[in-house]
Parts: sequence; structure tokens; C-alpha cells
Amino acid sequence: MDKPGAASLRSYLTARSSFVRRALLTFLLTPTKRQMAKLTTIEGIGEQFFGYDGETAWQNSALTGPEILEGEQAEQFAMQADVAPFIDLDEKFDSVEVTGKKDFQGHSAYSLVAKREGREPITHYFAVDSGLHIGTEMTQVSQMGKMEVMVMVEDYRDVNGLKISHKSTVELPVGMSIVTQVESIDNSELPESTFELPDEIKELKK
Repeated sequence: MDKPGAASLRSYLTARSSFVRRALLTFLLTPTKRQMAKLTTIEGIGEQFFGYDGETAWQNSALTGPEILEGEQAEQFAMQADVAPFIDLDEKFDSVEVTGKKDFQGHSAYSLVAKREGREPITHYFAVDSGLHIGTEMTQVSQMGKMEVMVMVEDYRDVNGLKISHKSTVELPVGMSIVTQVESIDNSELPESTFELPDEIKELKK
């Protein structure tokens, strides 16, 4: 029997957040590759493009210009592109351990700590009553450096036989929260060009 996630999964996800006016995320999962394309529109800044074609993580915005991401930033983009992040954890991390029960934002939850050499551990929380993933604590890497963040995941709804979270809240150490609400999910066929590197990124790879 095939493992869950072995078949190709395609989805368009449109979301709105307290920070981003509109975001369109496109995912593709195949047995051998994870890909993601992301377009966000931010008030006062404009459009920002992000992507991961299975090998190269990149971004392009008015603030940064075209840029190929390396190291931990690239790894985090690859993680974001994984629409089945809890499958084959033993292949993605050096160690994975359930460390017991803990109260997470008012919910009784199992805590699962995933570690990889040279990287900060990631702790995921799963509700005891439902088994659903309800949150994550991790170290986020950006151009501004490292910061500890907490992500709360909620509002699960049935979508084509799958339970998909429609709301997430990212708590930042500066006291700011970013709340994202999913507006729609569309599992239409994707054109082959969806995940191709933009010309500006191709130039940087030469």
C-alpha cells in the first residue's frame, strides 16, 4: 500500500492576514518533490514573490530585489512547501521524540520534539482529544536574524475528505501577532510553468 502523500497533491490557497492584505499560495506534492509558489500583497510595500521549486528557494520584492536563499532560510522554505509535514519524520530529522503531555494555549496536547544536527529543535503540539496539530514552537530565521516564534493552528474544516486548518496565528517576540485566515482552497490542475524559476532568479544562478 502506498504511503499517505505518495500521490500528487495540488492546491491553490487564498488567505488574508493582519499583516498581508492578500496571499495566494500554490503547492504541489509528488513522491519525489515538494514545490511552492507564493504571492503576497502588503499594504505600503506592494507585491512580494516567494518560491521553492524542489531545489532552489528564492524571493523577490521591492525591499530585497531578487534573491536566492541559502542555509536555514532555504530549509524553512522547503518545510513550508511540505503539505504533508508529519509524514516520514524520521527521514526529515535526526531524532523525533514525544516528550509527554503539556498545556498548549488552553488545550491538553502531546508535545513532539524534532531535532536535526546543527539546527534548533522544533516542538509540535497535537491535541489529545482530536489528534490534530494545533501549534508549533520554533526558531525562525530571517534577514533580521533569529527569533523565537509560536504558531497556533485552528479552525479545521473538511476539504475533499481532509481536515484542513483555516486559521493560524503567529506570535512574535516583539509582541506582534500575525493572524492568517484561509478564504478559499482550489484543487485545480496547475500549469507546468507554475513553479519555474523567474528569469531574475535564473540570472542569479548563472
